[in-house]
Amino acid sequence: RSNHKKEKGEIMSKAYQRMHGDTIEAIQYLLDEYGERGIYKDNLKFKADNVENLITQWKQMSISRNISIVLSISPYTVCLRNLLDELVQCGVEIIPVVQMPNSLIVRELRRYELPFVKINQFIGQHSVFALGAQLAQGGIIVFHDTSSPIKPWELAPYYEEIMQNKIDMTINNQGRYLGKMESMHTAHIGNLFMNIVGSKNEIATSSMLIPPFGLTKEALERLNPITLMSPMVAHMKAIHLDLSIKPIHEIDYIGRITKQYRPIIVNEERLKGDILEGLAYWNSLYGIRGGFFDEGRNRELLTGSKYLKTNFQSCTKVYENHDISILNDITVTK
Repeated sequence: RSNHKKEKGEIMSKAYQRMHGDTIEAIQYLLDEYGERGIYKDNLKFKADNVENLITQWKQMSISRNISIVLSISPYTVCLRNLLDELVQCGVEIIPVVQMPNSLIVRELRRYELPFVKINQFIGQHSVFALGAQLAQGGIIVFHDTSSPIKPWELAPYYEEIMQNKIDMTINNQGRYLGKMESMHTAHIGNLFMNIVGSKNEIATSSMLIPPFGLTKEALERLNPITLMSPMVAHMKAIHLDLSIKPIHEIDYIGRITKQYRPIIVNEERLKGDILEGLAYWNSLYGIRGGFFDEGRNRELLTGSKYLKTNFQSCTKVYENHDISILNDITVTK
């Protein structure tokens, strides 16, 4: 059938567009019923009450560099000394944001005379990224969660690619994990689905949901740093803004996390909520089918379904980044 064949310039045939739109519409029904994160309410969103003061203090203690590296550090961090040993020689601004600091982590940071941000509770890597993004002084900012060990040379491509090819954003290339659905991680399934929603099929299983990733300062300002606390919202906003996005150098972020800590760092319920929240954002811009083809259906004939009749043009709820907790116990120290 002709509608099963792609036409010139189409990413998917009209039949596949219709089916994908049907799926999005069904999910939007649940979002209308239960909210932007569906039933998945485990929501780590925190912002600083005194962020302007923190920015001022940080600028007084940190030396401005062309490249900034934001590191999420917590009791789940591994191999921190190995990372810092080499990173301090790279001539970059290091922004350690430490959650639930213990004496060992503090001693390591002071060993290198690094200023750091101290938070007395666990707020998750994405809220850390949002805070660190507001402190960063570099023209390029790279974000990583140190619960997944990494070498400095593995972080380098995330800013070098931006410098050399003048692109807006680099993300962790997770293309290797594309396969049979039953063998894929929730994060990779969500990434694949959302990239199809955003007509970025070529990015496949990669997104800002899985660090590390890098951004230019200009791209970050267009996104709004606070958006990073909702990683899939940030990713879909980057697509909406038509930022140039390139998956590069694969890091097995999930696989490198100590097995016993994975349920905390890459919590399945939180991931599902993050993915749904990204869809809620997208649908607030493009309607309940995410902008996908409806194949000429006459919905006025669907008299038995109030939902289908009344909500076709736009969502009943407009996405808002809410349920953000305020942090009062953040300090910058050295």
